[in-house]
Amino acid sequence: EVGAESGTGIVAPTSFTPIEREPEAAAVRTRAIALSMTAGAWLINGTQMNQISDVPAAINFRIAPGDVEIWQLTNSSGVSHPIHLHNRHFQILTIDGEPPPPHLAGWKDTVIVGPQHTVRILVRFEGTPDDEFPYMFHCHILEHEDMGMMGQFFIV
Repeated sequence: EVGAESGTGIVAPTSFTPIEREPEAAAVRTRAIALSMTAGAWLINGTQMNQISDVPAAINFRIAPGDVEIWQLTNSSGVSHPIHLHNRHFQILTIDGEPPPPHLAGWKDTVIVGPQHTVRILVRFEGTPDDEFPYMFHCHILEHEDMGMMGQFFIV
């Protein structure tokens, strides 16, 4: 009968499991990642990914499985960039040197890097090593992604 109660109600939890922060000291390296724009191209570390060419796109990083890294994302452009990592979760360490607000303190796969801002994230690169199929990271604004603001990394 339509509209009859099912008898199985959903009860919201009274509390959540605390988020455990990864220790910054676990990082084996820090990578500087510069987000910029020049001559109509959106760049990561001064490079525009070429999606049209027959030449394979550049591999930005080769990372050992299990490594923990700090990525320092610095945006020198005049617009925000929501940076997304494929198949990786991370924690935001700082935004312009300050701890993230509570709503940004959990695990993320995308972070907005505002104009003239720097965001530091801590990423654990777990997963099956594969030197044939890279993971992507990119700006989640379609026009920026299409204009080259994309990068790749292998877990090898």
